[in-house]
Amino acid sequence: MVNGCSSAWRAGFKRRQRRPDHNAQSIYDNIRALHTANAGGAVNGQAFGRAAYVGVSDHNWGSLELGRTINLSADQTLQYDPLQAALLYSPIGEAGAIGGGQGATENTRLGNSLRYENTVGHFRFGAQYKFAGDKSAESAGSGWVGMLAFTRGGFSIEGTFSEMTNTVTWPTQYSNVVPPAPNVQVENTKGYELTAMYTLGKVTAKAGYEKVTVWAPSNTNLNVQSYYGLQLPKPSVNASGNLFINLYWVGGEYRFTPKFKLQAGFYNIDTYNRPESGSAYWGTAYSLLADYQFTTQF
Repeated sequence: MVNGCSSAWRAGFKRRQRRPDHNAQSIYDNIRALHTANAGGAVNGQAFGRAAYVGVSDHNWGSLELGRTINLSADQTLQYDPLQAALLYSPIGEAGAIGGGQGATENTRLGNSLRYENTVGHFRFGAQYKFAGDKSAESAGSGWVGMLAFTRGGFSIEGTFSEMTNTVTWPTQYSNVVPPAPNVQVENTKGYELTAMYTLGKVTAKAGYEKVTVWAPSNTNLNVQSYYGLQLPKPSVNASGNLFINLYWVGGEYRFTPKFKLQAGFYNIDTYNRPESGSAYWGTAYSLLADYQFTTQF
């Protein structure tokens, strides 16, 4: 206790045992039989796939984490998605490219990063920075994230903005006819996400909007062939042109009891100028989920 202010050291670890057949490896092994390849690259069998950090927190000065930290926009998506980013029901939960990664699923977790967060009155703010890693491995990219939120009573609003350079993503190409090339892609991403939520009694309404741009990397000389232990026979390729993603959603929940609630959401996804095909993509999703919690303590 110093001058009436308490401080605390803290460390958080969520460990997954490294498995060579996880995500990228299994996709690669079956690529010619499947003819279509896709994978969520944020968790690819790394020793610490979710989060692994050490940090310090203070009641007045906020918290600072160092290591593999969760993207501030990923925390935002989980809080404001009507379906809580449930992988089977929410298109936001299935891919960080249209959710917490703002352009790349791999960016939902940031290795070699610093994350700061604090609350002053009704305002909460944070910043995150990822240091560039090995230029021949999956950690090549660097970037930053900023967050600002306001909460008063049952109403809250939050915005995040991120910009990443030389981000390594998996997989790069997929087709229903021709097996994809077994390599990764390097790209720059930039995006912002704005969300709002209001709770009145047992009813909570949620809404959000996200805009993302993906384009060619700043460093076109990267040669990435190592991807979380998976050695690829072909070097990385560079993104070309600009890919634009626009997403909005509305929905909410009704809580019947402290343990049981009904959730519903509508999502509209619009992408255009896709570099790999030159075409546009548009899709909508409707979801309804009944959620019963056996325990309210986690």
